[in-house]
Amino acid sequence: MLDSFQLLLNPLYYVACLVGWYAVMGFSYAMNGGKLGRSQWGYPFQCFWEELPCYLPWGRKHRIAFIAERARGNGVMCGWNRSYEYSEIREKGLHEEVFFQMCGGRTFFWCSHILTFLFSPIIIAALLFIAVIAFAVGSLKLLFGTALEMGRP
Repeated sequence: MLDSFQLLLNPLYYVACLVGWYAVMGFSYAMNGGKLGRSQWGYPFQCFWEELPCYLPWGRKHRIAFIAERARGNGVMCGWNRSYEYSEIREKGLHEEVFFQMCGGRTFFWCSHILTFLFSPIIIAALLFIAVIAFAVGSLKLLFGTALEMGRP
């Protein structure tokens, strides 16, 4: 039986972590429109690589460019606390504030990616286990429910 230290040394665990990170973050990025205009299968990596410079200590110009690129024309960006009109962002120079309101702070970014990477195999295994149990229960209900109904007059 593998103990937890041996599991961390196993390269298959890290492959499962990468696959899990890809699945979880791919779903997250896709739900937030990250798939638009990007590769069909590589968009989680593209989105991560695009956001990464914004969260580095010297990333101020990347954060400003990230929002400026998206705040063209007319529209609204929704943050955690409030929404910002594109014109308000441009006129008041709120690019960095809007970035952190929309994308979260450094701690959120790093913790979410690291924790997703490390625990995604466990999360995916639990979801698969729940799906198998639900399928089995549904099949048994269908099978025995039909058999019980056939025995009734």
